[in-house]
Amino acid sequence: MARGRTQGADLMHTPGLTRRRCLQWSVCTVAGGAGLLPGAAWAQAGQPVISAARAPEPPLRFPRDAGAHLDVRAEWWNLKGLLQTPGQTALGFHMAFFRTAVESAAQSASRFAPKHVIGARASLSDPSHDQGWHDLRMARLGFGLAEVDESDMRITLQDWTLGRSSSAGRAELVAHVSAPDFTLDLRCVSMPVAMLHGENGTIHRDPFLGYPTRYYSLPQLQVTGQVTVPASGQRRTLEVTGRAWLDHGWGRRMMAPDAVGADWVCINLNDGSALMVFQMRRTDGSAVWEGATLRRPGSPDR
Repeated sequence: MARGRTQGADLMHTPGLTRRRCLQWSVCTVAGGAGLLPGAAWAQAGQPVISAARAPEPPLRFPRDAGAHLDVRAEWWNLKGLLQTPGQTALGFHMAFFRTAVESAAQSASRFAPKHVIGARASLSDPSHDQGWHDLRMARLGFGLAEVDESDMRITLQDWTLGRSSSAGRAELVAHVSAPDFTLDLRCVSMPVAMLHGENGTIHRDPFLGYPTRYYSLPQLQVTGQVTVPASGQRRTLEVTGRAWLDHGWGRRMMAPDAVGADWVCINLNDGSALMVFQMRRTDGSAVWEGATLRRPGSPDR
């Protein structure tokens, strides 16, 4: 299970480890899980569902929609999971890339105009030893500093990378992070079908403005790889296996206009099910907008 809390619009801010440890937990069962969520549970909190006439968004197509969408303002790829060493030590990891369009530079003819900025954050935690490490990166798109691909998931920010390839009916994600205190080198094999949120991967966080967000997940990723951690002034390399979850979303804005923060949780269940719950909140903590998606083996996502 992974949990997150975002304050305001500062999605690049990573609080100290006393506030966010980026821990991951394995969940064996959810009692009464079938009653947790109503069908199509995506709506503005406290408001009736609005059925405004809208042209349907095109269906998501892969591998194209795993790649970047430079025609919209905001986009993110978020990978997190629970790892285990041969000695049964549990480690939590998280890496996320964010792309933001710089609207003031959009019409500039100069190739030096920073039309897109790429930011990233990564963390590794060892809760059994009360330790954690994290790092941040940011650069403008282009000039060898940061690159994205519009045909598939291939993101590079200096020496951090997240890429996707597919063969024999399955997709594989490869993630690399090299930070001063730790490294991640992970391979994640995905299920053949993406988990689409909202209406076939389209959610309307602010129905009055009509700006849709496209959003899908790849839950139950099977992970293998290596991590390095500090050990007596040196680096110790650990072989790891585990499970992970990838989120990918894009749209005109990340937050509803009157929201000041967001809370989010995803759970990979041991029976193969997957659950995601999300809300945006006001200053007083009340929900502006909320949503959830549940996947059960052999059943449609709802």
